[in-house]
Amino acid sequence: MLMRAQAESDAGAGTGDDPEGADVVIVGYGPVGAMVANLLGQAGVRTIVLERDTKQHTMPRAGATDDEVLRVFQAAGLVDQLLPGLDLGQSAQFLSVRGDRLVTMRPSGGRNGFPQVAFFYQPDLERVLHEGVARYPHVTVRMGVRVEGLHEDRGGVTVWAREGDRGRQTATRARYVVACDGGRSTVRGLRSIAFTGSTYAQPWLVVDAKLEAPLTDVTSFQFIGNPDRPGVTLPLPGTHHRWEFMVLPGEDHAELATLENARRLVSPWVDPDRITILRHIVYTFHARAAAQWRSGRVLLAGAAVAAEVLTGDSHHDRVYDVTGPRAFGYEELAAVLADATGQRVRHVSMPSGIAANVLRRRGKPDWYVEHLVEMAELFRAGAGAGATVSTTVRDLTGRPSRTIESFAAEHAGSFTQEGVPQLLHTAARFGLTMAGRAASVLRAG
Repeated sequence: MLMRAQAESDAGAGTGDDPEGADVVIVGYGPVGAMVANLLGQAGVRTIVLERDTKQHTMPRAGATDDEVLRVFQAAGLVDQLLPGLDLGQSAQFLSVRGDRLVTMRPSGGRNGFPQVAFFYQPDLERVLHEGVARYPHVTVRMGVRVEGLHEDRGGVTVWAREGDRGRQTATRARYVVACDGGRSTVRGLRSIAFTGSTYAQPWLVVDAKLEAPLTDVTSFQFIGNPDRPGVTLPLPGTHHRWEFMVLPGEDHAELATLENARRLVSPWVDPDRITILRHIVYTFHARAAAQWRSGRVLLAGAAVAAEVLTGDSHHDRVYDVTGPRAFGYEELAAVLADATGQRVRHVSMPSGIAANVLRRRGKPDWYVEHLVEMAELFRAGAGAGATVSTTVRDLTGRPSRTIESFAAEHAGSFTQEGVPQLLHTAARFGLTMAGRAASVLRAG
C-alpha cells in the first residue's frame, strides 16, 4: 500500500524495483520513524518509509513524554498542532491503600519552554506526526511492506522487501537505512547486532478505556500503594483513562487479562457498564540495548537500539523502586561527603517546620519546599540505614547500581558552598520528573 505525501513524487515512484530509491530508507512508521521522516523531510532529504502494518495503530500504548521531546516536535514544526491534545503539568501522587496522600510531585517546567511532563493519547500524537509527513512530496510512505533483506556496498544499501504476505519481493536503493522497527527489530537481526540485557520479572495488566466524562476524583497520575495489588490510575487527554495492576505471583496471565476481570478491577473507580474498554493486556518489562547503534550505512533508532522497556505494546508510566547497593543514614552520608570534598561535614537534624521556613526565606517556591520536606520525612520514616535495598538497577540494566562513594567522588565540587544551590535544584528537578521519565525510556518511541 503506497501513501503519497502530496502528489506523485520522484522518490520511490511505483511499486516495483526502485534502483535509485532515495537518500534514506526508514524501516518502521511508529512515532520514532514518523519523527525521523518529518525531520528528514524538513531538511529536503529524499526519504522512503517502509512499514509492515497495513494501517496506522488505533490503540494507545505510550502515554507520557517530557519537555525535551516537545522541543523536538517544535523543531519539526509540529508543536502547535500537538499542544491542544496534551495534558500538561499534571502532578503525580503516591497514595496509601486507604487513599491517603503520601507524596505529591508537581512539575514546574520552564527550562526548555514547556512543562516537564506531558501526557498524550498516542493515536492523536501519531496523527499529528503523519499529517506532518504529508507536507513533504519528497517523502513517500509505503504501508504493508515487510523488509526481508539488506545488501550494502560502497555506494549504499539495497533493501529487499515484500508487499503483503504473497506479493513479489522488490528492491529499493538508498544511501542510508534507519531502523525504527521496534524492540524486535528485523533490521537489527539482519545485521546480526546483539541485543543484550535482562527481564524485570514483574508483569502488569494494563486497561485502557474511554469514559463518558473525566473522573472528577482522579485528576492526577496516581500510584496506589495497595499491598494486595499495587496499581496505577492515569487520566489521559479527553475522556481517555488508563489503569494498571500488578499481576500477582501464581496468577494466570490470560485469565487475569479477560474483559470480565478488567471490568472488575476498574469498578472501584467507575461503573464498568458506563465505559468502553479499549484494551486489556498483560505486559512484562525488559531492559535491553543493542551492542552498537550503527553498522556501516545502517543506523538504529528508538526501540531498535535503546531499550525494549515493555512488551505487549506498552512502554510507559511505570515507576521503579530504585536504590543503590546498600542503605545508609544521614551520619554515614556526611562522612562520605567529608571524604569526597576534604571538608568538615556533619549532620544536624532539623525539624521539618524550621527547614521549610529557611527554604522559603531563601526564595524557594512552595512546591520545591514541600517536595524536599516530604522526601526528608520519608527518608526518616524509612529508617535510613535500615531501609529496603532493591535489585532494580541490576534487573533492568544488567549492571550493578552505583555506590554513594563513587557518586560523591565524581560530584565533589557540587557539594561545596558554591555548588549546593545548583545541586539541590537538580536533585529536586530529577525527583519531580521520575514518574514521567523512568517509564518513558523510549519517550514517544
